Amino acid sequence: MFNLLTIITLLLACYSLLRILRLSGTVDCILAFFCLATAHIVIWGSILSLVHRLSDIVYWLLLGLITVCIYFLIGILKNGYKQSLGWLKPGSPSRLITAIKNWYTKETSRFEKCLLTPLILIVMLLGVINLAVILLSAPHNWDSMTYHLARVAYYLQHNSTEFFDANYWAQVVQPKNSALLLVFTYLVSGRNENLTQLVQFVSYWVAVCSVYAISRKAGSNRTGSIFAAAVSAMLIEWLMQATTTQNDLILTAFFGVMVYFLFAFRETREWKYLALTALGIGLSIGTKASSLPALLSVVLIALYAIFRSKINLRRQFGDFCILASCTLAAICLFALPSGYIENYLAFGNPSGPNSVTEIHTFEGQPVGYIAKNGTRNLLRYGFDFLSLDGLPPINPIREIQTWLRFLPKEIVSGLGLSLDTYEATRAPFEMQKMPTAHEDNSYWGIFGFGLVWIVVLLSLFGAIKSTDIRVLSLAAVVFLIAQAYLGPYDPWRGRYFTVCAVFAVPTIGIFLRAKNRFVRAYLVIIVLIGSLSATSAVVLRSNSSLVTFNYQELHTTSIFTMDRIQQLTRNRTAYTEPLEAFDRLVPGDATVAVFLNENSFEYPLFGEYLTRTILPINSFTKGRQPIPSSADYLLYTQNGFPCTLTDDVHLGADWYLRRLTDTNRGCP
Repeated sequence: MFNLLTIITLLLACYSLLRILRLSGTVDCILAFFCLATAHIVIWGSILSLVHRLSDIVYWLLLGLITVCIYFLIGILKNGYKQSLGWLKPGSPSRLITAIKNWYTKETSRFEKCLLTPLILIVMLLGVINLAVILLSAPHNWDSMTYHLARVAYYLQHNSTEFFDANYWAQVVQPKNSALLLVFTYLVSGRNENLTQLVQFVSYWVAVCSVYAISRKAGSNRTGSIFAAAVSAMLIEWLMQATTTQNDLILTAFFGVMVYFLFAFRETREWKYLALTALGIGLSIGTKASSLPALLSVVLIALYAIFRSKINLRRQFGDFCILASCTLAAICLFALPSGYIENYLAFGNPSGPNSVTEIHTFEGQPVGYIAKNGTRNLLRYGFDFLSLDGLPPINPIREIQTWLRFLPKEIVSGLGLSLDTYEATRAPFEMQKMPTAHEDNSYWGIFGFGLVWIVVLLSLFGAIKSTDIRVLSLAAVVFLIAQAYLGPYDPWRGRYFTVCAVFAVPTIGIFLRAKNRFVRAYLVIIVLIGSLSATSAVVLRSNSSLVTFNYQELHTTSIFTMDRIQQLTRNRTAYTEPLEAFDRLVPGDATVAVFLNENSFEYPLFGEYLTRTILPINSFTKGRQPIPSSADYLLYTQNGFPCTLTDDVHLGADWYLRRLTDTNRGCP
């Protein structure tokens, strides 16, 4: 009961604030609602963390009720009692349904109907399939098992998000806003771990909506904008991320909100859109530090939206100051408290230990080193985009991809550029990387190199005259350059480029304006292959196939035939057996001291409803810590823990378990 009431209070709070802001239009309300809901959850979670009541749903409900009452009082003061009661009357959906019907019957040509109808139906089908995956399978993503969900479990265990000794630095150092979203979802769902994946799933649809909205503001008609949104919905990396508990699509949705509201401000010159843009900026920085380089592209669009107008320069400068002031306030409220202040106090760096910064950036490197390796990275990411991601990696597909990369590979080799060097890489670049459908390794698939980047390049070279499209294209290229030149090559950076799609994909609506039969035939071919690859990606996803399939080198097992531990570890099967043994030997209410290496799958240790108490003793800041007196068991990694005993149980892989007594808690 408390769970449902908490959700209702959140909805009422956001709805009330939307009425206070007087937003008009379905799209405006959807995008603003997402940001406002996130902001409320972050604020409520931060307050409850301070008073150590984070895991108590009753306190979440209490804060929700207080918030709704405050907004209602504001409404009474602003509009009067009777008009405030009118807030509770929902708007009729008939206008939206009528608009969709009129668009389909009156505004689309026969060619557009033939192209868009199957495209939209496939998008809806894949959405239903992904929702079924969320409902029927446990989370699985590597980062989720090691820190996204693991730290959610620790936060609930501690009743707070305060700094704690952890085996893995990412559980403590990374910004906390997305973790609070997961905490809220977990609690209001009745502690259903599967439903925590809904956070990214909802973000996926908000991002799709933002692509449509941005495309409209950039000059595309309704048909072209729907086409752009449908293509974004079938980008392989977006589909793969939509059923995980990562935070890249959350970030993508925030950037979609920012870009759209900047265009909305350019059209209306109303400051509330600048405030909503600033809110998106603050929430994005509080979600992930990787948002900072991406904000360079947003700055470009902000300057365009504010200063490209016929009003006087003084008013333009005033608008810029409003955006800057609101952004500063949003950063202070939603970003700095998310962990940056704690990191600075603990490590002297808002991003965490210097070792973390060194892994992800070129900080401290000479200009020549950055220029050389940044250029290499630019080419590497170009090859990564030139991939048939989503299609199954069977022999015919492998051969086609090899052929696609043949000419670029020969050109790079002829120029003497060595891309497979280990220098300035987090992991080696693979020139012959095969197509994949995975939340960490995929990019955009055929829609990316066959459609989106073509429009981006054509607009930059002047073939497309629209200034709006050119600015969006330039923002996409700025994003690409920033990723290449700010840090080492990362083969898992396809998930970062989910944000880049917000700038690039809204430009492709212009394709539908083409009357040339060859262009239309090309468009049909790309859409056909793209739809096939998107469907294949969802059904035959790497390590998460929906069906058992065996053909050539492709061997999959349906996730629906797996038990919970198998589902949790399907990205790291070497630890399925150890975790099954751990679950069998350790009671669900036990307290376990754990000495594990960083990047270990810690989340499954807590049990299905997070009933076990887990105490990390391999502190990434202090080293090995004593075994707490409250611990009933010790779990450790053989090669890292110095105090092994012959009676310890080998669980599998490199994990060992000890039933603790008064005599075996220390080193012999």
